[in-house]
Amino acid sequence: MRNLVLDVLAQHRPHTVYGFGEADVTETLEKLRRFSRAAGVAVSLNAFVAYCIVQAAVRHPEVLTHRKGRKLIRFEDVDLGTLMDRRVANGALVPTGCILRRAQEKSLAELNWQFREATKRGFDLDPSRAWMQRLARMPGFVHRAVVWFLNRNPISKARLHGTIGLTSLNRASVGWRYHALPPNPHTCSIALGGIYEQADPAGGAARRMLAVSIGLDHAVLDGIPMVQFSETLGRLIEGGAGLDERFVEQTKELKESGGAGNLETDGAGERRER
Repeated sequence: MRNLVLDVLAQHRPHTVYGFGEADVTETLEKLRRFSRAAGVAVSLNAFVAYCIVQAAVRHPEVLTHRKGRKLIRFEDVDLGTLMDRRVANGALVPTGCILRRAQEKSLAELNWQFREATKRGFDLDPSRAWMQRLARMPGFVHRAVVWFLNRNPISKARLHGTIGLTSLNRASVGWRYHALPPNPHTCSIALGGIYEQADPAGGAARRMLAVSIGLDHAVLDGIPMVQFSETLGRLIEGGAGLDERFVEQTKELKESGGAGNLETDGAGERRER
């Protein structure tokens, strides 16, 4: 598994620049608790932020642009690649990659349900496990050649890693401020850091802040699209996007039907730009 992690790290964009910010999640965390109780299903913070990233990418599709030689390819689908801790046969938790295909077509309830199902399913039942293990067991020079070939084309790379990335170092037991610098195999990758308390400048109760970092491939995009995407993402997180009565209704429907959909689906839509 560590060899597969190294494969992803090797795809880090050399011209990545980073921005660091924070989002006031005081009201958002209360909404997460309230709607979790109403729906009878816990809402993952990672699933919620993933939904916000998807909505921000829909509004700022520049972040879905990838380079192929001297051409730029902008993908129409938001295929969000992320990591999840899943159990293997010996009971150990292993971080494994998952891709939310065509996430722009899914509601928060559907994304949250897919996160839950993927975590419960375990890595041993993952349909991609067999080919990942075959790839990891190939001789070194064959392995490197296959990985290089698959990642040189943005379309095949999107099938492997998605078109935008999310990683999280957030842990409920850690209450101090820290940012993460995500490895960036995409044009845009987002990392969640710690949730910490910060004094309210108006003199009220302390606010709870979420540290957010964004890595952007400067060979593809300039800083202004990154700022615009970041501002939209911050507003969506602070506003509790997707947490409403519709979320409760859809979650209850998913519970009754046993859920639908899969984290990993085929295909990646694209639009070419000159």
